[in-house]
Amino acid sequence: MDFLQQQGIQVKVIPGITAASGISAELGIPLTHRGVAISVRFLTGHSRKGGTDPLFVAENAADPDSTLVIYMGLSTLPSLAQKLIHNGLPPDTPAAAVERGTTPQQRTVFAELKDLAEKSKQQSWCRRH
Repeated sequence: MDFLQQQGIQVKVIPGITAASGISAELGIPLTHRGVAISVRFLTGHSRKGGTDPLFVAENAADPDSTLVIYMGLSTLPSLAQKLIHNGLPPDTPAAAVERGTTPQQRTVFAELKDLAEKSKQQSWCRRH
């Protein structure tokens, strides 16, 4: 919004839901679930300067009792997954990568965290129903 306003483009905000909420509803994956995930965290998959340098993942982001949502993280997925595992998230943690979420072009890959980056490279994507 800031960029558009700086360019003199009028912006109107229409409240809605986050992509994470829409995607989780579409896939039937709750963001929180009693006995599985007590919280949800939202992070960006890119550095502040817009690059694709590996995202710094603090130890508390690798919490097996929380759902972690990474926006725009496909290009940094290999390094991100390694950092999460290095910081204590079990390699067999169920994970999903979603591209173009909540659109007719939505594609999803499901895998264990340790395999997610490779499966997404292999184009093992499921199309939206």
